[in-house]
Amino acid sequence: MAVIGLMPDPGPATRPARSRLRRRLLRSPPALAAALVLALLLLGAAAAPWLAPADPYDPMSVDIFDARTPPLEAGPSGRFYWLGTDNQGRDLLSAILYGLRTSLLVGGAAVGLAMAVGVPLGLLAGWSGGLVQAAIMRAADVQLSFPTILVALLFDGLAQALLPGAGRGLTAYGVVIGAIALASWAHFARPVRGLVLVEAQKAYVDAALIAGRGRAAILALHILPNIAAPILVIATLSLVLAILTEATLSFLGVGLPIDEPSLGTLVQNGQHVLAAGEWWIAGVPGLALVLLALSVNLLGDWLRDASDPRFARPGGWWR
Repeated sequence: MAVIGLMPDPGPATRPARSRLRRRLLRSPPALAAALVLALLLLGAAAAPWLAPADPYDPMSVDIFDARTPPLEAGPSGRFYWLGTDNQGRDLLSAILYGLRTSLLVGGAAVGLAMAVGVPLGLLAGWSGGLVQAAIMRAADVQLSFPTILVALLFDGLAQALLPGAGRGLTAYGVVIGAIALASWAHFARPVRGLVLVEAQKAYVDAALIAGRGRAAILALHILPNIAAPILVIATLSLVLAILTEATLSFLGVGLPIDEPSLGTLVQNGQHVLAAGEWWIAGVPGLALVLLALSVNLLGDWLRDASDPRFARPGGWWR
């Protein structure tokens, strides 16, 4: 029992840490603006069925005569469109709200799957060492030697060639999520392995070993909670890459099918009419994608700086 007493109670320490992060966020205009933009985008995506003027993928709610209506104008049918319509007459505001749901769903699921694979492998490599560490790290090196989009394209192409119906419905979502996760697991495994090597040298790990804790218990109950903050930062930054990868795959026509809402598909639909001056069909979904990626990226950068004592310099513009 005396050994357990060496471990600090995380409860009281967690509340001041959250309060400190909240104060830092309020003192950082870029991070606060990114948080507000992200909150608005999340709210719009979650409430898309209620906020969207129409279901953009319901043929009964689309008027082909309103196709290519510019933003802030009414179409021939008399209906007003805040962000205009695309070349099929779909309301772009509605399509973007539904597309945000897809981007966040696919990106979040892909990052979660990559974490579920990469974090345990990183813990195992950092604690075990030897051949286990060498095998895991060499596999990570091989994966990291290829660009993320190339790995995703390869996996997506193989899945669509081998699996019946891989490009339709829920199967298409699973293929895209699996492709992005396969390209991202090493982004978690390598940093986690380095963090474990550092934490394994600390006194609380020695205390747990003296207390007779097993390897799995030490990794799960002692080391993992102490490296959770860096993992959260990596996940936040990886979410940006996952969102952009999904949009790229859909833009290239190898991601989600064209009848599924996706910001990449919306941009791809509008690229053919840019030369005709109808910039909003590709430009407005592209701007929504940029705002989503930029807000998550800025918030992830701030979270990294705020959670790392080496960046805690008073008076900086970021804080």
